[in-house]
Amino acid sequence: MRPTGSSSFLFLHRSWAFFFSPFCVCILLFANLVCAATKPLQFSNHSAITPSSIRVATFSDQNPKILLGPTMQYFIDQSGAMSIEDVVSVEANKRFNNIDVETPTFGLTDTAYWFRLGLRYEGSQQELIKELEISNALLATIDLYEIDPPFRTRHVQGGLARPLTAPDIMSRNFISRLHFTKGQTKWVYFKIGGNSVLNVPAYLWDFDMRRHKAETEMVVFGMYYGLMGVMFLYNLFLFISTRFKSYFFYLGYLGFIIMSMLSNDGLMKEYVFTNNPWFLTRIFWLLACVTGIFAVLFSREFLRTQIRHPRIDILLKLSAAIMIAGALLTIFHNSLFSNYLVNFGVLFVCCCLFASGIVSVSNGHHEAKFFLLSWGFILLGGMILFSMFIGLLPVKSYIIFAAHIGSSLEVLLLSFVLADRINVIVSEKLEIETEAKLELENSHHSLNASHRLKDDFLECISEELITPIINVINRVERLDITQLDQEQNNFVNTIIRSSRSMMFLVKNLIGFTQKTNNARLTFKSFGLRDQLDYIRYRFWAKSSSKGLEFEFNIAPDIPEYLLGDSSRLQMVMYNLLDNAVKFTHQGRIVMNVSRRLAADNQHGVTLDFRVSDTGIGIPDHLQKSIFEPFSVIDVTTRRTHGGLGIGLAHCKKAASIMNAEITLSSKLGVGTEVNFCVTFEQENKTFADPFVETRLQVPKPESKIVEGCFKDKKILIAEDNLINQAVLKKIVEKLGCTAFIANNGSEAIDIINEESVDLIFMDCQMPKVDGYEATQEIRKNESNSTHIPIIAVTANAMEGDKEKCFAAGMDSYLKKPINVSDIKKAFDQYL
Repeated sequence: MRPTGSSSFLFLHRSWAFFFSPFCVCILLFANLVCAATKPLQFSNHSAITPSSIRVATFSDQNPKILLGPTMQYFIDQSGAMSIEDVVSVEANKRFNNIDVETPTFGLTDTAYWFRLGLRYEGSQQELIKELEISNALLATIDLYEIDPPFRTRHVQGGLARPLTAPDIMSRNFISRLHFTKGQTKWVYFKIGGNSVLNVPAYLWDFDMRRHKAETEMVVFGMYYGLMGVMFLYNLFLFISTRFKSYFFYLGYLGFIIMSMLSNDGLMKEYVFTNNPWFLTRIFWLLACVTGIFAVLFSREFLRTQIRHPRIDILLKLSAAIMIAGALLTIFHNSLFSNYLVNFGVLFVCCCLFASGIVSVSNGHHEAKFFLLSWGFILLGGMILFSMFIGLLPVKSYIIFAAHIGSSLEVLLLSFVLADRINVIVSEKLEIETEAKLELENSHHSLNASHRLKDDFLECISEELITPIINVINRVERLDITQLDQEQNNFVNTIIRSSRSMMFLVKNLIGFTQKTNNARLTFKSFGLRDQLDYIRYRFWAKSSSKGLEFEFNIAPDIPEYLLGDSSRLQMVMYNLLDNAVKFTHQGRIVMNVSRRLAADNQHGVTLDFRVSDTGIGIPDHLQKSIFEPFSVIDVTTRRTHGGLGIGLAHCKKAASIMNAEITLSSKLGVGTEVNFCVTFEQENKTFADPFVETRLQVPKPESKIVEGCFKDKKILIAEDNLINQAVLKKIVEKLGCTAFIANNGSEAIDIINEESVDLIFMDCQMPKVDGYEATQEIRKNESNSTHIPIIAVTANAMEGDKEKCFAAGMDSYLKKPINVSDIKKAFDQYL
């Protein structure tokens, strides 16, 4: 008959992988619950068993292997304290029961079981040696007693809790050599105890046959662990490459699969921990817990349950918590209760994993199908192994290795699924990058359009801001030639100074708002001393009005003429001196210009413009940020001294455009020194006379313009501003020319078609048709023999306006305000 077992919990042994076969575990759970509800062992045969009733396995030379299950008997030692003498007694004989299955299975138990069998050799040899193997590497303790007539006893020990060298043969399973004499009956008793899965596949082997079987198993193990090792390294490489958390959890899961199978197959005891009973009796259960934890972590990450299925995710977290509790209990107090807890945790993990997979599939997630399929291989392998344990399938090698095959297929499929997921992620990443690139391009286009809109706005507003200021300056300057008293002269001078300050502020603001990468340097010849004369005169006057000393020094070895952007140089020096005067209340202001030796560039002239003052100074913590826009020392400074806080920022921007360097050093309450170092090209080798006096001189007045010197010349003035029209017309007529007025570009084209003019002053910003379009239309209608000089007259201060005028077909470019001298020079050049 088949034993049922007392207080036993039928449990999958041999393969950790079967832990994750929920179908089989559910079957096991149902069977174990039935077993737990029964009384202690009840047998159909209640008659006393005498020694003569022991079933004897008779074998001959022709039997290389004998499965001893059906020939064995057993009884339960509840106390676990019985000795071999107690077991062979007449009273104990009555307690033995027959085993009618090939592989007796008693489930998970901590009760001691005694087994006995009779073996009789009927062969041609006088003596024969056989090897008794109990092929379960997870049994805790095995005590074998070989009894020969007249009751000579040999004791052999083995199991996880015993040293590897305890049995006759060192092997992953318990093996003991038995010596047989022809016609002699030998009785073998063995006791199995400890917390273990009591599955007893016992074999009697011929020596050569067992060695062949061991070699075959090692080949299979080599193939299995080789494959698992390769997959571990493959996934490790992918994890290092991608840094995906799912690969990390899968690596942990795969690593503990390998260790679990090593423990299950007995290879961990044979090759790693040969003599550590405390560790070996716990490692299988501990690895089961850790494998379950990593399975949960991997599933949560792979199926994204935290986002997709929050309720399932809570169950997965709970199952992981149970496995953690089981692992801790196994470490600190390994008992039947801890093993039950691990069983329950494994069952719960299985149910949660499959529930998460089924829910994910039902919600249409592609990867969940492969997830379920991979666990299906484990399910199939576990069911086959379980069927062998309960006797539905014979004990064959391909059935014993069903769990190995199932776990291999699962690992391969999950690896392929992860690789496929990488492809999906890469595709999604490429799609996202494409969308992001498209959005970036759209944003770039929008930004460019915004910049164009800003530039157009500044182009328009610059003229609208500057033109009224120019008109004020022109009109007020005309008052200088009228009879004014002293008070009126002071009013006029105040208006002129305020207007020029407003002009400087507007141009500064417009220049600051221009983009640096669109700015262009203007290379033209200029006289450095001429460019600095106006600046030093102006700031000498401002310094004198505040009671400050003003000192200006320029080194005699600096060339008179240079090539470079003189307008930006003037702007930088104007801002630096303006700040120096503004923030200095007593003492002096010094501006030094010196030449720096630069042997690597013989045609370049590197100049240091150094402006120092004895002003309020700048705190140390603000000196790095003082060149940032709208940066001030404090709020009271802005209220006291005024300004927008963009002067130094504009200087820094100009220095960047000119490939120059601007540095600052200051001490609070002592003063500030700013150094502007810039390189210009040398136009020629003409140097200034080193003995030239560099004292402050008031510029000479302009030479007198001879009235009527351009008599009978026809000049077209295309200007929409009435004040500008009147000013230009008066100057042109004063020079003896005839002036025609056009209020916009369309009228200018009509006048050109009707009248023959000698020169055109063309405003760029006009209604209907602007100056650029009108110029292009005029040039289009010109013949090869006629070319009317067109001079742009505009207040635009934007970078590139001059180039835009030339591109439209204009011949020259004049910035407002325009005086008689500018117009006289233009007439001299083109008339």
